[in-house]
Amino acid sequence: MNAGPSGFRGAPVTKGLLLGTISSSVILQAIKAARRRPPLLVSLFSHAYAFRAPGELLFGASLLYFYRVFERQWGSSRYGAFLVATCGLAYAFEAAASAAFGLPSSSGPFPLVFANLAANFVLLVPPLHRFTVFGLKMTDKAFIYLASLQLLVSSPPASLVAGASGLLAGLLYRSNFLGLQRLRLPAAVVDLFSATVGRVLSGPGPQQQVFVTPTAAQLQAQQAQQHAAEAAAFGGGRPAAGGAAPRGGGATRRAAAAAEPSPEAVQQLVAMGFDQGQAAAALRQTGNNVEAALQYLL
Repeated sequence: MNAGPSGFRGAPVTKGLLLGTISSSVILQAIKAARRRPPLLVSLFSHAYAFRAPGELLFGASLLYFYRVFERQWGSSRYGAFLVATCGLAYAFEAAASAAFGLPSSSGPFPLVFANLAANFVLLVPPLHRFTVFGLKMTDKAFIYLASLQLLVSSPPASLVAGASGLLAGLLYRSNFLGLQRLRLPAAVVDLFSATVGRVLSGPGPQQQVFVTPTAAQLQAQQAQQHAAEAAAFGGGRPAAGGAAPRGGGATRRAAAAAEPSPEAVQQLVAMGFDQGQAAAALRQTGNNVEAALQYLL
């Protein structure tokens, strides 16, 4: 499954989150290897950012990196507010579970991974490929679900509590609990991320380009528009004054319709990670069919 162009272009908040997670996880592992007790400030920071096991870091960082697609779609202001809101709710749920039932809490940004899964990935990302494994029909979204499941059961019961708290926080955000979806990070904070973290390990190109990921409903509407356009194009030309159809009129209009792909179809392929020129060329080759153009590009 494609999450758009590689790297962190247009996703400075995700870059800052991952840099903090990876660096703090490595530092925590070094402190543990030296058998030293970390300072209080380091302990508080590592509880929010550092995964305690290499396997958790691998799966957790990979999922957070994939979810940068939502920052590109929403913009850094809204996505950053989403992270702050769901993280606060999830940590409150973890504290309540610990106080009421004595359940341990896990270290690392578990809530952010599972809040993205519940609030965004399940509903907003359409499947692109379908396949069968041992008789089971699956889609390419299954890989994200399997990675999330692996992270969820990595260190029970702490990981289960953290994952469940993140899922609940994500569902509350999706239901717009207390108007959470209206929250935005201040522009000064976003500018600070872009000017500092956004410049770290950055390549050429704009830093705040926003990519739109089509939903399943948008894909279905696009396919319906394509079918209607094809039906209109193959209807042929109008008869001339003498009653005879103009020579080659239908074919000319069909060629003209296929010459320029629709902007919506180009944008869908760009959101999946392809260059705009390549997307337009593929759509011309496939008669403006998004699915066929995707297969052509792959």
